[in-house]
Amino acid sequence: MKKIIALVALVAMSAAYAKDLVSVDISRLITESKQGKELRNRIDSEVEQLQQYQNTEVAKLQEKNNDLLRQSKALDAEVLNSKIVALKMEERRLQRELQARQEDIQAMMQSEQEILRRKVTAVAANMREEKEWSGVFDSSAPYVVAAGDDVTSVVLERFDSAFTDAAVNDDVRGA
Repeated sequence: MKKIIALVALVAMSAAYAKDLVSVDISRLITESKQGKELRNRIDSEVEQLQQYQNTEVAKLQEKNNDLLRQSKALDAEVLNSKIVALKMEERRLQRELQARQEDIQAMMQSEQEILRRKVTAVAANMREEKEWSGVFDSSAPYVVAAGDDVTSVVLERFDSAFTDAAVNDDVRGA
């Protein structure tokens, strides 16, 4: 509780001294920027491919199961049992594979979002110096800050233009 009060007091004091505090919604920048939209499209494509693969593999397993049911009366109990066990093992293997691929997609998305977050933060920091803002706060962060002008749209425009130009702006090259 003391930390929250101290944070609020610090923000209030800084607001009293700095009349040009601004806020930027980093989450919005990540989702609405051109690179963020491209990332979302790549993720959606990966998920769709995984879904198609899953549907195909499940259909194959169902067909194998149906074949086994049709053959069950002709097979002796031991052979039937071993085929059932093999089919269940194949099903578990597929479940593990699908889980691993889902986790890979999730990890890739998180990694790409972090890279994008660093780039966006670098652009916002450089704009703070350029515009002589006293401070830039992330309005999507889970803490309370003094009300400042929201410049998310301005930073989004700068960020997108930095990546549509032929040469990447030095502002974000190191990010």
